Amino acid sequence: MTASSSGRLARTRPIAFWLCAALALGAGQACGDRDRPPAPSPAPSPLPEPSPPAEPDRLLDGVRTLVAEQQLTQRPLACLEFVSAGDPTPGIRRIDVRERHDAGCGGDPATAPRLFSVEIDLATGAVASDARSAIAEMEPIPGARITP
Repeated sequence: MTASSSGRLARTRPIAFWLCAALALGAGQACGDRDRPPAPSPAPSPLPEPSPPAEPDRLLDGVRTLVAEQQLTQRPLACLEFVSAGDPTPGIRRIDVRERHDAGCGGDPATAPRLFSVEIDLATGAVASDARSAIAEMEPIPGARITP
């Protein structure tokens, strides 16, 4: 090896080192670690908590009855879907009333627009809805009760 070739080698080593380091970052292992087995993958994250049980039938049935008795929509009950929307505040259960779209009801089956919501106070059974509100605000339905 001549002096000029060893000088060139000395200048290219830092470039090779940085190139190898950059590739290692992208590939996940260092250049000298080819013979070493890859590091074990991190443990998979735990499964998410299971969803709460489906809304009790009596609560959904109560909302169906309320919608029909109070005439909260002109759509037939067969063209409505009742979906639990969770608890906006502790002790209050919200049910969204959505359009059902199928061959019998019409509309795009890939959509189910929300028409309105019904909130039930689980302690008293008092009911509020935004079905008749011009500004989508929950308003009590006087005299309406749903037993949770």
